[in-house]
Amino acid sequence: MAEAIVGILLNNLESLIKKELSLLWNAKSEMKKLSSTLTTIQAVLVDAETQQITKKAVQDWLNKLKDATYDANDILDKWATDESLFRQPKVVDETNLRIPEKTRHLLSVISCKDSSSAIHINHPNSSKHGLHTLMMFINQIPFPWLHDFSASHLTCLKTLHLKSIMLSTLPPSIGELKHLRYLNLSSCGLESLPESICKLRNLQMLNLANNNLLALPHLIGDLENLRYLKLSHNKEITSLPETIRALTNLQTLKAGIEAFLDSISSLHSLKHSDTRNCSCLKRMPNGIGSITALQTLRNFMVGREKESDGTHNIKELQGLNLLRGELEIAQLGHVKSLEDAKGANLMSKPKLSKLKLDWGYSHHANDDDDDDDNDDDVKSRSREVFEGLQPHPDIKKLEIISYPGVEFPTWMRMRDPTSSFPRLVEIILHDLDNLEEWTLDWKENESLPALQVLHLHTCSMLWYLPYEICYLRTLKTLRIHFRFALHFIPDEILSSVTSLESLDIWACDSLESFPVMGMIQMQHSCLRSLEVKQC
Repeated sequence: MAEAIVGILLNNLESLIKKELSLLWNAKSEMKKLSSTLTTIQAVLVDAETQQITKKAVQDWLNKLKDATYDANDILDKWATDESLFRQPKVVDETNLRIPEKTRHLLSVISCKDSSSAIHINHPNSSKHGLHTLMMFINQIPFPWLHDFSASHLTCLKTLHLKSIMLSTLPPSIGELKHLRYLNLSSCGLESLPESICKLRNLQMLNLANNNLLALPHLIGDLENLRYLKLSHNKEITSLPETIRALTNLQTLKAGIEAFLDSISSLHSLKHSDTRNCSCLKRMPNGIGSITALQTLRNFMVGREKESDGTHNIKELQGLNLLRGELEIAQLGHVKSLEDAKGANLMSKPKLSKLKLDWGYSHHANDDDDDDDNDDDVKSRSREVFEGLQPHPDIKKLEIISYPGVEFPTWMRMRDPTSSFPRLVEIILHDLDNLEEWTLDWKENESLPALQVLHLHTCSMLWYLPYEICYLRTLKTLRIHFRFALHFIPDEILSSVTSLESLDIWACDSLESFPVMGMIQMQHSCLRSLEVKQC
């Protein structure tokens, strides 16, 4: 039975690899064309900058063209790094790995019977082997051990993937793989790395996540071509060598390590940074705002202190206008003024699709700068700060957590066309215990024409819902959960919002009645799920 399953798996893998190969062969000529076109576009941009063009329409067009070049460069970089992974590999399933002399690409799927299973690599008689790609994949737990691993016979390797293969140590001979470009040693149980790994001058991608590493080699900065580095879930690393600053070609950093942040501002090529797993992170580094090519910054922790010129470090976000995808700004209680909040310049970040604004980490008793603030000051200042955090109109998901204000800023009331959000699909309000008022100053389907999900969680002082919810013709999901002061829900929410598919009302102790008339008046309703409990 097991052999049959493995056989199916191998067939599927071979099919997938052949598909990737066909795409690769067709893509090679297209990538050359793209590279040539990109060079021409970049020349046009350089020429335009020298001419100092001032017409707004032309400037907007040039900015869009510049964004397109960033995307094209990303595609070329990824292809150049990954194309060697799929090139006529030989697929085997065995723990006693024999490498035929003429094999150039080997993919091995390992199935282990127990935790004592071991992998042995048998080299051919020749002293050097022409293998370019060696990838080992684990079909099931437990993870096997790789014994007596030596890289001395594999000096032509360009790709080495050993994820979840247990290694007692990484041999010093790893430094002999002069052509290596891709190295995945994630989840290998490693506690240390030999200094010789720093000799891999052609290495572009290095994954060391989920190990037990105590430190990185002192000469890590010698990896001059490194573009991708993943260090997540190495909790014992508390400091990094100064040479890390020399990784000037690094474009992607995934590291749950606060110590790395002291060096990040010197990495001017960085495009993607992910520190979500850094639980001890208290602030973002000074100078991160100088990395204007940054496109991914999952979270931004606002620090308490201000700079010598009086500005707050939330202003580091000001020039990061290429940010895209998801951004969480936490510890917003440390921001003291409207001016500082406006310094984040969120309105100028059109490629952000999800924005989370979180006050939740910042109102603790040991926060020295808040000791003299009374509740009224905090509530008033929070509303002022919130006013300065208006996102770009193209935002698709907005999440507000632990906001301590009594009312929302004007842009959340959508009072005028400048505060409409035509692409906003989801709003989440969580732990807004002081919020007493939420009004929406707009007419039918005017400011939120695409909203599909509205989730209200723990707003214990909010005793009514905005009547304008009835105008949300695209709303599909409405959730009202925990500790609300709501006494009733308008009948019109059910009778007017005919697009509503799911309505959840949980643990609203103050609720005195349910919109029965709204249920009766429902016509052509899409409602599929109705859940009311603990009310």
